[in-house]
Amino acid sequence: MITPSNSHSRLSLIGHFDLDPNRVFDIVLECFEMQPHINLFLDLIPIFSKSHASQILGFKFQYHQRMEVQTPVPIGLYRLAALLIKQDFVELDNIYAHLLPKDEEAFENFTTISTRRLDEANKIGKINLAATGKDLMEDEKPGDVTVDLFGALDMENQAVIELSLELESSQPLGLLTGFLFVDDWNHAYMLFERLSPLTPVANDQICSELF
Repeated sequence: MITPSNSHSRLSLIGHFDLDPNRVFDIVLECFEMQPHINLFLDLIPIFSKSHASQILGFKFQYHQRMEVQTPVPIGLYRLAALLIKQDFVELDNIYAHLLPKDEEAFENFTTISTRRLDEANKIGKINLAATGKDLMEDEKPGDVTVDLFGALDMENQAVIELSLELESSQPLGLLTGFLFVDDWNHAYMLFERLSPLTPVANDQICSELF
């Protein structure tokens, strides 16, 4: 347990070796992310400035938003952010501002993919058994949708995969998963409400944490 006296000692060490407090804080957060079961890190965090915590965490999320970075956000980072929010060390809105995609963009993409998926599924019932592939290319008229069963199923499956990838790459949904990991149901409920147009339970990890 960190007491006022040993807290002062740790801050003195940072000053004595002329260390950058933000860099030290970043290292503490990174260690806690990798080893969340060690509560000592949670005791260390309050000795640092709250005003920089959201920015440091935000930079970690922004790193995974770069085009050249192919690795997804580790679940440990979502868990860490959720725990710091639960402990009132950072505000949800301050972290949420760093996450992508933004709500409006996510809702629009989700609606577009879902609509295309529904359209492809509806085409399965419109089959011209007498038509060949060449006939369909030459004779298809505007508004006259005729596709083969396997082609329609394949297109519908592609839409399902695209939708699944969209949900898996969503950082806001990842943070929601983090809240479920740390049993923060108050903030989890807030994100369930906020992200309801995305149907969060369609995300495999969220679904598994709930059930």
